[in-house]
Amino acid sequence: MKRFVNLLIFYLFFFCFTVFSKEVKQDEAFKVASNFVSQHCTVFTRSLPSLSLVYICSDVQTKSASGSNVYYYVYNITSSNGFVVISGDDRAFPVLGYSDKGSFDSDSIPDNFRYWLNEYRKQIAWVIENGKIQSQTVGEQWTALQSGKVLTAENSSVLLQTALWNQMKPYNNKCPYNSSGLKRCPTGCVATAMGILMKYHRWPLKGIGNHSYVSKTLNKALYADFELDYIWDDMLDEYKVDGVTNLWNDNQDWMVSTLMYHCGVASEMDYSSNSSGAYTYNAVKGMIEYFGYDKCMRLLPREYYKDDEWSQMIRNELDNSRLVMYGGSNEGGDGHQFIFDGYNSNGYYHVNWGWGGLSNGYFLLSSLDPETQGTGGNSGTGFSIDQEMVVGIKKAEQNSDYVTNLYLTSYNDVNGLFMNESNVEVNKDFNVSIVAYNYCLKAFSGMIGIGLVNESNELKEIVGGGKMDSSLSFLRLVSAVLPCKITTNLLATDKLQPFYSDDGVIWKRIRGSNNTINELSVNNPTAINYKTSDTQIKVFLSEDESTLSVSIPLEFEAKQVSIFNIDGRMINQINVSDNVVLYIPVNKLPKGLYVALIKTKNGMDSFKFIKK
Repeated sequence: MKRFVNLLIFYLFFFCFTVFSKEVKQDEAFKVASNFVSQHCTVFTRSLPSLSLVYICSDVQTKSASGSNVYYYVYNITSSNGFVVISGDDRAFPVLGYSDKGSFDSDSIPDNFRYWLNEYRKQIAWVIENGKIQSQTVGEQWTALQSGKVLTAENSSVLLQTALWNQMKPYNNKCPYNSSGLKRCPTGCVATAMGILMKYHRWPLKGIGNHSYVSKTLNKALYADFELDYIWDDMLDEYKVDGVTNLWNDNQDWMVSTLMYHCGVASEMDYSSNSSGAYTYNAVKGMIEYFGYDKCMRLLPREYYKDDEWSQMIRNELDNSRLVMYGGSNEGGDGHQFIFDGYNSNGYYHVNWGWGGLSNGYFLLSSLDPETQGTGGNSGTGFSIDQEMVVGIKKAEQNSDYVTNLYLTSYNDVNGLFMNESNVEVNKDFNVSIVAYNYCLKAFSGMIGIGLVNESNELKEIVGGGKMDSSLSFLRLVSAVLPCKITTNLLATDKLQPFYSDDGVIWKRIRGSNNTINELSVNNPTAINYKTSDTQIKVFLSEDESTLSVSIPLEFEAKQVSIFNIDGRMINQINVSDNVVLYIPVNKLPKGLYVALIKTKNGMDSFKFIKK
């Protein structure tokens, strides 16, 4: 029986994979690129486009991708200017990004753009490795572009004008020399992004105070006095060169290089010969303390927000004429920062890479549809996107204050929330374990609590918690066991969620990611541990409620798992033989309460789960 089931699963998987997804060949990619550019000819050129394949990203990283996975193609628009990036797999969106300026040269693109393209590669590689199928939204776009059908009209909703600044001369003319003393270090992408932001706001008119620190790699003490008048009219939007002649004067050179150095010191830049790096946290802190920007600026991690919510926050900033500082980290932990200064109605965001306008253009936040990658872009079974952004960037307003942001995380045996009780009752004491950390520039010294919420996520009461013993600084975590007691009426659909409060009066939810347990059911926690002696049966409902995971210790000799609805009707039954881990699809089940009945040598064990 087991062999038959395994063979059936294999054939079904193979069928889905071959029918719904495939590698995109060069001729197909060229056709899609040509149709896309033709549809957008008013952006690129008034004549029919002429395209040239200039790069193929594949496993072997050569221009001949035979025998390897292809992740994307890049075509230069030789009939005018610009380039277009086409996915090499039809489970990702067809057009990953495009530009109507310059051309693509893989040997001379900005580091942060290289990082962004590598994120596309990792996302598409994840789809291939995990055998994902094409979503309907992605499929419709491929069909439209393959047939030449016009996609949604691209009317750019917002495009803010930003400076085309760089990291080298004249911008780094006041940065420290490298260890050899032969050349100045680059400004760093964080300082360049800060400078572009300040040039856009033409603020401050004068800085505040001074700062000193030791740049780590150079082991050199650096100092800046910010009590300086910043003459914005003396800073050009673009510093151009005509042949070997600089098209700027000494004042314009001095002013922009001074600003860039001040941004570096304010963010405690780690200067080095080929690249300079700083933490976004220090940049935001420096903009508030030394340059008079608003305390309400927030640094937000992407993994804690759903894709639609994340995108809407970016659009809201741009709609209100506020630039967004955006970035992420690669596998080595190197950070990359750039500016979002626009978007269009097709879901593309305009990026200023901070490299003199090179490669600026419109790009997707992700190559994958949320349906494919997992809600929020980061889930236990999805692709993890390690990105962050700064929102609320504006001049300081009177009486503004820092905005607290706490997030759930994992530490030791607790993953967000944990509760030993399988059921809770009114007026009965119980404990909830919580692990959270502070992502606010201001130390948190308020209260952590557990709230009882109804089916509509409305807070009914705070059932337990307490005040922090000591303040929680940026990125510091709190791990606590909170005593709780429910005193109000209790319904089966109620849940326990984490909250925080600055004043003990207004309570706000602590966000969790798809990798943390974010709420507990009052009659059956999200992660249920059934203990017999020293072993455990574990049942988990995935965050997107598509899969029920059942883990049974081998010594329990599992025999059968059955799923029943609230009326007692059996929905599904699986003979598990010697399997110890099962993944049961429940995505087609309607909302409601269900019971998983597990038969082992020890008898029958039941676990409830709720589809919301």
